[in-house]
Amino acid sequence: MIGKDLSPVKRWLALVMTAPQFLAVHRQCLGTGWIARIRSRMPVYCWTIRTAAERAQAEVQADALIWEGDGRPRN
Repeated sequence: MIGKDLSPVKRWLALVMTAPQFLAVHRQCLGTGWIARIRSRMPVYCWTIRTAAERAQAEVQADALIWEGDGRPRN
């Protein structure tokens, strides 16, 4: 999983060293250019989705959503 605070160099190293089949990123990473580039090569999962508003954003910018708790959005 790649969080919002990971530096570009560490992020690149993690991707090169692991050769992942998908990428799980923090929801605040969505909408960035590097996510769009990665998404053209592999699926991007977004975590942690907690509300309907977060779901609305993540549905269009990620391939899969990772919910907290039982998966029901909080209002």
